[in-house]
Amino acid sequence: MHLWGFIMRKEGGIFAIISIILFLELIVLAFKYPTEDTYQLGIRLTALIGFCSLFVSVIMSNFFESFNKYGEKSLGYHHLFGGIGIILITLHPVILAVYNTDLSVFLPKVDSWIIFWEYAGRPSLIILYIGFVGGFLLKAYKKKWRGLHALTYIALFLGLVHGYLIGTDFQNPFITAIFVIMFLVSIYVLIDKRYKLRKEAN
Repeated sequence: MHLWGFIMRKEGGIFAIISIILFLELIVLAFKYPTEDTYQLGIRLTALIGFCSLFVSVIMSNFFESFNKYGEKSLGYHHLFGGIGIILITLHPVILAVYNTDLSVFLPKVDSWIIFWEYAGRPSLIILYIGFVGGFLLKAYKKKWRGLHALTYIALFLGLVHGYLIGTDFQNPFITAIFVIMFLVSIYVLIDKRYKLRKEAN
């Protein structure tokens, strides 16, 4: 009932519809691109849907005021999308490691400045886990861990650069535009949340 009540709200309805369209559109576009085998498709889909889920989770965090009208449990929807995103983003290098029989895919590459950014998804995953843990600590200790949880935005930026530079599906300008827009919206959410916190403090 809590989720249905949220969806029935104007903001929630629009948000839910946009999210569903995004996921479906990304899946359709991924299937349209030539794929050598199921491993390659799995590597691409886990990155696309996982990345998108994380952005949805971040953007959804700005609706906490609306969520709280339906009780504390509603915070779980933000964590649900975040959890799905982290699982899929983790599966992205796991499948790649199995496919190439190479565990080094989890280690950051610092051979050069360009290579670091091309493989920025590796440090992004590490930072993402730190930010995810910070989210639970934030729930328990409030402001003390807010900065740690904010590392999620850095992780999303690194992931976006990684996808843009060497991501197969990012060769599609439409997919690139989707993720750039989501990143810009997430930055707006960050600024808006900080503004609201300062306003409440004053």
